[in-house]
Formats: sequence, structure tokens, C-alpha cells
Amino acid sequence: LAPSFGSRARSSSVRALDTLANKSQTVAGAAFGLATSVERAGTLFCSVARDRFVTLLLTAFAATAQKMVKTELLNVAKQEAAWQVNALEKVVPAEVAVLARVDFVMPAPETLRAIVNEGPINGALLKDWFKNVEDNAKRAVTKAVNVGLSTGETTAQIVSRVRGTKARGYADGAMQGPRAQVQATVNQAIPHTTASASARAAESNKDLPK
Repeated sequence: LAPSFGSRARSSSVRALDTLANKSQTVAGAAFGLATSVERAGTLFCSVARDRFVTLLLTAFAATAQKMVKTELLNVAKQEAAWQVNALEKVVPAEVAVLARVDFVMPAPETLRAIVNEGPINGALLKDWFKNVEDNAKRAVTKAVNVGLSTGETTAQIVSRVRGTKARGYADGAMQGPRAQVQATVNQAIPHTTASASARAAESNKDLPK
């Protein structure tokens, strides 16, 4: 049960992130159009404004993505803990549970939240992984925009350079790297989350009669 649930959670996170990326890049396209027009007219401010916009956009993207992934991982933790508690209930004979007045308990909500927010994943917290995603996304998108401007591309071409092309599943755009990085982070976080939730569930019920 736990692996299949983790797989569904991972797929859900990636689909949600894809949707978010597409929406963000649509908004970016309109802003790049304005920025490109002003910059080609020789206004220095536009370059600063464009870079600031990219920074703000991708900071918001990373923050929203992190929030979505945290929600998914908390669901994974709850599901795994519930599965483990249910397994323990099946191990202890019903008559023993009644006589000993056994209460099977779930880990406290704050314990499960701490697994997601404070548990290190390959040596780093989830927020640190997403800070790295944000920084890499900023560099990739800024580079793509600057290359497009320096080679005289149209706004549509610049957006395509950032987003990628539909024909290639958007895998050829500047956002593909950050997308893949988020997916890799989720893939690493799910096993950590399930293992930690399972351990906390066992600890919460450590005094069960044998």
C-alpha cells in the first residue's frame, strides 16, 4: 500500500508543478514582451525591471512549488502512519487488546509535520532543496532571456526558449532543469517521509503488549 500511495503522490506533485510552470511562463511571456519593447528602445531601466521581474516570478514559483510538495508529503506521512497503526492492530489479538485496554495511536500532527519540514533529505532540509531550485531556475531563465534578446528573437521565441516547445513536451526549455530538479527532490523525499512516518508510528505504540 505505502509504495503505491507514494507513487500516486509523486505523480500528483509533478502534474501540479507542470500546471504551475505553464501558468507562470504564460505570465512571464506578457512581461517579457513589455520588457523587450522598452529595452530595444534603449531604456536601461527595462533590463533592471526585467531581471527583477524574473527574480520575483521564480521566487514565487519556488515558494508555491514547495508549499504544494509539503502538502503532498504530509499526506504521504499521514497515510504511511495510518497504515502502520492498522498493521499493529492486526498483530495484537483482539482479546488481548480488550483486556489490556490497548489504545492504538497515530503520531501527533506536529510530529508528522516535523518529518516534512525538519527532517533532512540527503543532508539538507526541504526548504534548502527548494532554495537551490529557485537559484538554478533564476540563472537558467535569465540566461535564456538574455540570449533571446541578444540574438534578436521575438517575444514568442523568447517565451518558447524559456518554456520549451509543445512538440518536445516542453523538455527543451530553460524550465526543464528546475522541473527535473523538483521531481528529483520529490522522488528522494517520499522514501524518507514514509520511513520516518513508519518509525514514528512504531514509537507511538511501543508499549503495546507482546
